[in-house]
Amino acid sequence: MLLLQSVMLEIIQSSHLHLELNVFEKDILKVKVDQDINFTVPEATNEVFHAKVHLVGKSIEGNDRTINVHGHLDENMKQKLITGMFVEAGIVVNSKKAMAIPTQALITENNKNFVLVLKQDKNNTYSFKKVVVKLGERSEQFVELIPDNEVNSSSKILVKGVFDLVN
Repeated sequence: MLLLQSVMLEIIQSSHLHLELNVFEKDILKVKVDQDINFTVPEATNEVFHAKVHLVGKSIEGNDRTINVHGHLDENMKQKLITGMFVEAGIVVNSKKAMAIPTQALITENNKNFVLVLKQDKNNTYSFKKVVVKLGERSEQFVELIPDNEVNSSSKILVKGVFDLVN
C-alpha cells in the first residue's frame, strides 16, 4: 500500500464528494484509476473511510514534486466530513489473496520459520505442534504462508502469545 501523509480533503460540490491527494513523483507510476483509497481524519476520528482513484494528474506540481490524484468518495460519508479536513491516506496499489498470519505469530530460529499449530484441545487444555513453514510475501503486519501437508487453510494457528509459549 502506498502511504500518503498530510493531504487535504476538498469538497468540490456538496452533491458529490471528492478527495484531492498529492502523491510523490517516485510513487505515481504505481497509481491507476479505480484503485482503492483508504483514509482517516486523524484529528477527528479513528474511523477508516474509503474512496476510489478517479483521475491521476499529468504534471508535477510545486517544489515538493507531487502529482495530484483525484478520488471519489462514497455518498453516505457526506455527514461525517467537512471541507478542508486533513487526511492520512493510503492507495492500494496491489493486492493478493493468500493465507497469511500476523508477523507476531511467526517464530524464526536458525534461519527457519515456524508456527504453532493446534494439535489438541482437551478440556480447555491446548497443545501445539511447532511446524516449519514456507513464507511468501510480507507486509508490515502480515506474512504469507505457502500451504503444504502440515499447514493449510483449515489449520488452527496460534497468533497471540507465541513469544511467551516458545520462551
